[in-house]
Amino acid sequence: MVQRRKAVSVYAQEIHPGRNKYPDGGWAMARLDSGAIAVIESIWHLPESTPYQIDARMEVIGTEGALYINCGEAGLEIHDGAGNHLPDTLYWPNVFGQRFGILRAELRYFADCVVAGQRPDRITPEESRAAVALLAAAEESSRTGAVVRL
Repeated sequence: MVQRRKAVSVYAQEIHPGRNKYPDGGWAMARLDSGAIAVIESIWHLPESTPYQIDARMEVIGTEGALYINCGEAGLEIHDGAGNHLPDTLYWPNVFGQRFGILRAELRYFADCVVAGQRPDRITPEESRAAVALLAAAEESSRTGAVVRL
């Protein structure tokens, strides 16, 4: 059985270049109840010359191994006169004018659960609430400059 860990505190920073209301980049470090540390990074200001449409990666590094997930390298690389391109083929691709991919499947699953009045079993509402609470605490930490306890 997988043991789920909870965040107990978070410290975060954001950058707001120019007069942007919303951050173009953010970093958060959360302490988990196991003593482990989780680091979250979100960057929106990648240069136009970035060869991929989405940079979605995750690393889980433990004492006995590591897990690396890279949704940005989805098996298609194009080299042409304009440069190197790695189109999104997994996350939110537009194929023949329609959206497909894992984000669409995630949204469809949630909508189907709502319509059927069924409790989601892939992720619980409690787990979703905890993720939103962590991000809200990270926003507070970035605003105040202090570590926020959950």
